[in-house]
Amino acid sequence: MSLDRVMQKAKSSTDIARENMSLEEPASSQPDLGSTTLSEREKEVLFLAGDGMTDKEIARKLSIGPKTVRTYWDRMRAKLGAASRTEVLAKALQSAHDQLSASEQRVRMFVQHMPIVFNALDEEMNVILANEETERLTGYTSEEIINQPLLTEHHIPDAAERVRVLGLFASQEGDYRDLETEIVCKDGSTKTIAWSSRAKENPIPDWASWMIGVDITERKRAQEALRQSEESLRRLLESSEQGVWIIDTNHTTTFVNKRLASMLGLTVEDMVGKPAQLREGASGDLLRDLLMSSPSGGGRVAFTTKFKRANGQEIWAHVTVNPLYTYDGLLTGHAAVLTDVTATKLAEQARETYRQAYNTLLNHVSDRIMRFNRELTCVYANFELDVLPEDDTPILEGRSWDDLKRYIKPAPEWSKAVKDCLGSGERGYLESSKIGPDGGTVVSVIFIPEFGPGNVVTHVLAVASATSAVAQAPKASSATLI
Repeated sequence: MSLDRVMQKAKSSTDIARENMSLEEPASSQPDLGSTTLSEREKEVLFLAGDGMTDKEIARKLSIGPKTVRTYWDRMRAKLGAASRTEVLAKALQSAHDQLSASEQRVRMFVQHMPIVFNALDEEMNVILANEETERLTGYTSEEIINQPLLTEHHIPDAAERVRVLGLFASQEGDYRDLETEIVCKDGSTKTIAWSSRAKENPIPDWASWMIGVDITERKRAQEALRQSEESLRRLLESSEQGVWIIDTNHTTTFVNKRLASMLGLTVEDMVGKPAQLREGASGDLLRDLLMSSPSGGGRVAFTTKFKRANGQEIWAHVTVNPLYTYDGLLTGHAAVLTDVTATKLAEQARETYRQAYNTLLNHVSDRIMRFNRELTCVYANFELDVLPEDDTPILEGRSWDDLKRYIKPAPEWSKAVKDCLGSGERGYLESSKIGPDGGTVVSVIFIPEFGPGNVVTHVLAVASATSAVAQAPKASSATLI
């Protein structure tokens, strides 16, 4: 039954009620000042009466007595201020109509002012209703929208694309979600709208279809910016001279760059999507260090380790590990940056071998050798002093110049020769000198500069050779051989 027919019937019932008021039970002269809302049971009685049932039929239907039905009628007359049961029905119908109208108005107001696009369409996909958000978003007025196609050449200038989009909407038959469409607004700006509809499941009379649209322009721009950022980062990682390795919490490799795969003697395809594994090297399993050394609470861990490539070749790498977290603090994996330091390690080993050989040579030559730093402190000597006062030590290493000058004669010439060598980087000579207490041994000395980083002289090596065949060699010690 349509709402108009219901209201017409209600009006007729009210007229009949007024004509027959004297035939009905007298109503209370004063309406019930309590709640005017009918109870659920009272509504049931009212609806059954509206279907034409008598009080007896209502009583049987509800499994109650006829007297109880009459009681419900008395209560409804009192609540509604009605003179008869017929007027109760009429007033109830009028109230329902008023509530429905108010509800429809609230819905219309909600649709009109909700912050998303709402369009109702006819069979030809022409707009027959558009809310304020549609006008605000597109820049077109309601007069320019209503009775016009949903998408015109102004919205999508390309005719083929416009036909494709409209055909997509039509094929979905009012049952789709987040169909993205790019439209041109009146001011020439471009917006991306995500359209959704449930008109197939929830049809509305007089509308062939309806749809809502959400402006996702900023989200799409953010997604595109993120995509470009990720692409730039990926290109940067791919071109890096350092190996980059990312694994998730299941120890599965999610990303490696070509440099990392090359360092391990593998390919990117060999590693991505597979359990992260490394051949164990002399320093232990890098994967174990990567996972267990990195603190779960955050912070970077760095270490240097040796491991084996797929062909068994050993390689040294300096590893920096960072745990990866989501915005809410959930650990998602680890990122490791590996720098190949094999050449540096081999150079360090070669330098250490050279240093050991150099020190062995210095300790076993017959010449007496001392090394001075820029403060003229003796930092190395391959011999010890022999006859000394009881309160002195024969060890020369660590002695300052003020202490050394008692045993090096002539002290001013030694000091000048060492300083000249430090300043000029040129060798120096002393033809006749003495080393040791009480005159010491007569020697000739050559001063040799030792260069450090930046080609700066950091030390001077003084090599003293005896000038007389009868010169008495100093006593041998456990630390030196002369």
